[in-house]
Amino acid sequence: MNITSPHNEEQPSTPFIAEAVLQPTDAPIPADSLDSTEHHEALMGATYKSPTAADKNATVTVMGEEGAGELRKVIATEFVSKPVQLTSPPVVLQNSIVLIDPKIPEVKYTIDAANRRNLMVTAVIPQPNDGTKNFVLHPTTAILLEYGVHQVYEPPVGVKFDVMECAYHLKTIEAQQNLRFLGVIPCRESSVDVADMLSALLGLRNGNDLGLAGSRRDKGLM
Repeated sequence: MNITSPHNEEQPSTPFIAEAVLQPTDAPIPADSLDSTEHHEALMGATYKSPTAADKNATVTVMGEEGAGELRKVIATEFVSKPVQLTSPPVVLQNSIVLIDPKIPEVKYTIDAANRRNLMVTAVIPQPNDGTKNFVLHPTTAILLEYGVHQVYEPPVGVKFDVMECAYHLKTIEAQQNLRFLGVIPCRESSVDVADMLSALLGLRNGNDLGLAGSRRDKGLM
């Protein structure tokens, strides 16, 4: 029998982001331990090689190595009648917020605040700009990525935005990338209803009560 001295045991590895968020300690966390790029890249869907294929499917766009946006797949979640949990669920690697229909320049302040709190920023564009709208009020995916948004979700080209489908895809992204969405933030008046419904569908408890949605939009019902 080999007896290992406590002095010879391996030292614990650098803590993940989730350990700093969920189990805060008084000890300072090294700056290099807060970089989850390696883990995040390993959990993302494959890149669409054909623009035609990307136009027919919902995509998540991230900044590529050469600066151009990469269109990634949203992997479908498999449902089984009798699920068996063979392993423990993975530790959440990163917390994220969701911005609905962000616009420039207000989004810069939100991104700066999120970065100070080590939060990933995920944007949802219900109606992508086809080039006919003002790019300041209706920024494209490429513009949002340049300003610091980590990833952008938008529906397939030519398909009307569906909040239920968006929620399914965000839940898949959450599981695929080991994310945890903390809140949904509407960035304009017209996106408040979408934010309320999406927050409820994601199971967040910090959103507005859907039962009072009509009262918030009609003073006569208050």
